[in-house]
Amino acid sequence: MIDVVTVLFWSCAGLIMWAYFGYFLCLKLLVAFSKEAVVHSTVHPTVSMVTTYFNEAEFIRRKIANCLELDYPADKIEFIFVSDGSSDNTDAVVRETNDPRFTLLADGKRRGKDFAQGDGVRVANGDIVVFTDAKTVLETDAMVELIRPFADPEIGCVSGYDIADDRETGSGEGAYVR
Repeated sequence: MIDVVTVLFWSCAGLIMWAYFGYFLCLKLLVAFSKEAVVHSTVHPTVSMVTTYFNEAEFIRRKIANCLELDYPADKIEFIFVSDGSSDNTDAVVRETNDPRFTLLADGKRRGKDFAQGDGVRVANGDIVVFTDAKTVLETDAMVELIRPFADPEIGCVSGYDIADDRETGSGEGAYVR
């Protein structure tokens, strides 16, 4: 007879294996057997970049500078920074930005990243919403490359390739991304 603890153990182990390997392999197989090519073209719809953060004073200036360096038409992009109840001076640094494309949402309440992203989406004016973190630095052409697949009307979501540096974040995120 099968022991309940054994079943529970192997079920949990299987879920962990799925998260790290199974999902990845499933996507690889789907791509390998997909016959349709995605149309890539240079398009410039309006974009709202939503950046959520909590106490990121150490990284926020670099993030703002990175936003300004993006190679995307200035009249087609807005930057929405959403504070999830930051208690350091991150909000003050964002307020210093004298660019009308920047919006700060900071009500002082800590409700979680998902809630903050929802707040950002509610005020977004762009045809496409791009989510990013305060510590994420984008290559200058990243926005153009992220948007290109949307020339295909069958595309509804696109993801970039995340490269995490644990020396900077110290969080082990790099191992997870790899």
